[in-house]
Amino acid sequence: MIKAVVTALFTAAMVATALGQTNAYVFSFAVDGAVPDGNSSGMINQQTVAGTQGAISDLNVNISLDVPRNADLYAYLTFDGQFSVLLNCVGMASTNPFGYGAPGLNITLDDRAANNVHWYEQFSPTFDASGRLLGTWQPDGRAVDPGSVNETVNPTALLNQFNDRPANGTWTLFVADLSSDGEPTVLVNWGLQITTVPEPEPLLLVVSGAFLLWRFRQIRLRNSGRE
Repeated sequence: MIKAVVTALFTAAMVATALGQTNAYVFSFAVDGAVPDGNSSGMINQQTVAGTQGAISDLNVNISLDVPRNADLYAYLTFDGQFSVLLNCVGMASTNPFGYGAPGLNITLDDRAANNVHWYEQFSPTFDASGRLLGTWQPDGRAVDPGSVNETVNPTALLNQFNDRPANGTWTLFVADLSSDGEPTVLVNWGLQITTVPEPEPLLLVVSGAFLLWRFRQIRLRNSGRE
């Protein structure tokens, strides 16, 4: 009887947590800020996230940039000591040292997207009337110096670096235009789409402890009966 009750409670608590609602938050930051032309010091834009609950389970980034050539862009996101490379000289390869030349982008970066933004020209991309890249793409993720990025470098610094952390705090976006061409680069806006999962419920913690204690006692009784 005790076994049935404890097991039922444990199962119910697990199901309640598994079915517990996820929380979705959207933060949009209008910037319209100039990115220094041909300057690796770039620009830093910091934004504060507040009011979220739970730990990050999924993160997407929206970013809109006007730039003469997308291949000139290097951008990364940092938060809570973690780091994700959003753009790293897209299209640059040993066979294409100049990368892709589309003038700007207005995209969503999502680890679960089908294709990586670094190679977007290989996947029938769409563009707006101004020629800016559209769509949803995996972040570049190539955590190497922009001068050495090529097809042999794998994406390792994706947005999952931020998972399992509370989202509240200061997020920092860095953007640099690495090629001097005399034309302005503008960070129009950026934003975060944050999904969190709730912290473990007190009921689950209590019932889990009871279940483990019951199992420990059963094992001890079983072992003592063999002596």
